[in-house]
Amino acid sequence: MLNRNLPIAVFLLITYVVVFSYTTVGSGLVQTLFGKYVIQAYPLRTALGSLATTTTSSGKVPRTAPRNLEENSYVVQRVVDGDTIVLAMHGRDQKIRIIGLDTPEVVAPHKPVQCYGPEATVEAQKVLNGQTIILTTDPSQGEYDVYHRILGYVFLADGTNYEEYMLENGFGREYTYRTPYQYQKQFRAAQTRAKNSKKGLWKVCVQ
Repeated sequence: MLNRNLPIAVFLLITYVVVFSYTTVGSGLVQTLFGKYVIQAYPLRTALGSLATTTTSSGKVPRTAPRNLEENSYVVQRVVDGDTIVLAMHGRDQKIRIIGLDTPEVVAPHKPVQCYGPEATVEAQKVLNGQTIILTTDPSQGEYDVYHRILGYVFLADGTNYEEYMLENGFGREYTYRTPYQYQKQFRAAQTRAKNSKKGLWKVCVQ
């Protein structure tokens, strides 16, 4: 009787291990038991509303867009200025205030156009208009600003972080609103490189 039931027991055990390995806890347990010969389960996607948050253990800006965020890809409808864009989100236009970047004003009511503002806006249009980008949020900054714009980081299709690109090329200044954000150190370093190289507004505008 034991010999007859053994294949069934083995089959049930294997099925249990495979299914269990696809849970977050199960994956870690199976890895402990069987070393590297394990079916790895992908981590669950975290979401803030319809947007995903992104973190890295080092705090560095990812050189490629975060994995598994296809549902956070949106088409840029238009560029308002270098730090504000409009995305097509869930059937309507939504303004986005980009975290960590402040570009010179060009459209602010009752304010003159600032030095290097037009250049920054043109560059933003060249880089972003009509493009599909990945938007991620930062829990430390909240989801919306006081103007009801979603706050987020922008990653281009090739994985480039838009904010870091603009800062490194002198199209804007690093901007911290009240509390430090995830990539503050890296964005400030990009700004320093632009200042030292006298790129963009660091060359043209009176500081």
